[in-house]
Amino acid sequence: MDILGFIITLLPIIISPGASFTIALDNTLTYGIKGLLITIIGTALGIITHGLLVGLGITKLLVSSPSAFMVLTILGNLYLIYLGISLIRSGLKASKNTTIIHQKVSIKTAYIANVLNPKAIMLYLVVVSSYAGATPTLGNYLALSSIHIFMMSIWLIACCGFILLSSQKINIVIMKKVINISGGTLLLILTATPYIKHYISTL
Repeated sequence: MDILGFIITLLPIIISPGASFTIALDNTLTYGIKGLLITIIGTALGIITHGLLVGLGITKLLVSSPSAFMVLTILGNLYLIYLGISLIRSGLKASKNTTIIHQKVSIKTAYIANVLNPKAIMLYLVVVSSYAGATPTLGNYLALSSIHIFMMSIWLIACCGFILLSSQKINIVIMKKVINISGGTLLLILTATPYIKHYISTL
């Protein structure tokens, strides 16, 4: 098991904006540390789920069925699009009010966003598997999942902690507007990009 190689490969993936990062920022601005912790727990459960599914061979079985994987990919992308639109709407509403609009925060939201994310599925099937060893066991995958959770948690705590400190000096409503609209838009772009590239390649 190549732990150092895994950490080096995973680092740029973790710091790149994605669904969990966007949800964490929104929840932190709305609910503070509680919102951040709920996002971390939900995302961590998603990561562990991916580790279990790959370690048990279920993910490989699923991907080997094009129709099943296509259905899962569509469901995952639809959920990410829903999250992106919800964030944009939340940002627009925040800009029209003097107080933050509280939305329900749950572990389930972060969990589903991670588990149904096609990129996360392929990350564990391809990238994580290549560092799990020549004859990987379920324990190897869970160990790498734990490292992933630790790195993800440190990154989210650092970024969201900075946001919390900044919110004391900057109008939090304006900050929520900017972060949610830009984060939601980025989420929509990241979700749509593979389809746009595929369309262009067929021209």
